Amino acid sequence: SGAPSDYYESLKSYGRTFARVVPTTAAEARAQVSEMRSLGIRKVYIADDGSPYGRAIAYAVKHDAGAPINAVQGPPNASRVASAAADGVYFGGSSTSAARTFFDSVASNDPHVKLLAPSALYAQSFVQGLSVAARGHLYVSSPGFLPHNLPATAKSDFVAPFVAAYHHQPSPQAIFGFEAVSAVLAALDKAGSSADERSTVVRDFMNLHRSSSVLGSYSIDRYGGPTIAPFVFARVRGTALQPYRFVQANG
Repeated sequence: SGAPSDYYESLKSYGRTFARVVPTTAAEARAQVSEMRSLGIRKVYIADDGSPYGRAIAYAVKHDAGAPINAVQGPPNASRVASAAADGVYFGGSSTSAARTFFDSVASNDPHVKLLAPSALYAQSFVQGLSVAARGHLYVSSPGFLPHNLPATAKSDFVAPFVAAYHHQPSPQAIFGFEAVSAVLAALDKAGSSADERSTVVRDFMNLHRSSSVLGSYSIDRYGGPTIAPFVFARVRGTALQPYRFVQANG
């Protein structure tokens, strides 16, 4: 309620001054629903950690879920999941302790329920704290690409130099840091002699169109988000998250 004015103290003076190259929470919710359908989930129980982020992404997932998925929402309580006869559980939030407690409890009650979590929980430390039963049925989303889904530019301009410098493959999220800096530099370059003028740089970034970036071709939409929404889903192999599926969740 009240967005975006409540979060832009100078919105009337400067307009929108925030933009991102990472896909939005709304796009991640669409990716999550796509994965639920792929997994054959018929009824999903949606809970959150009570934070603004958790409530927002849980709301978006519930809003996007539709036939053949029946979505119900409630507190993070395993007995409520059982009474709802859900075959899937989605937890919105960034609290690792709350997610672990909830997922472990659900998995101990029914080891066949699929557990889904957002990118805020895409961390090895979170996974390693889960019970073995919960790890076996966990699916976590994160912005990014599988290696074979990467644009050719990404392989030559980002992945190869990254591996040469750090001797391991980049995480799925790392490419967005590279592109964020590249996009800012492109906006400054476009501004030219006006690159020290805030309003000019903001305008040029909001009007960016990147036809051959490491993320592929995209623009910044009127809300400051990218027009592409690449996500990967990962499962636990051993005690580590391993991406296995790519989803393009464009609106």
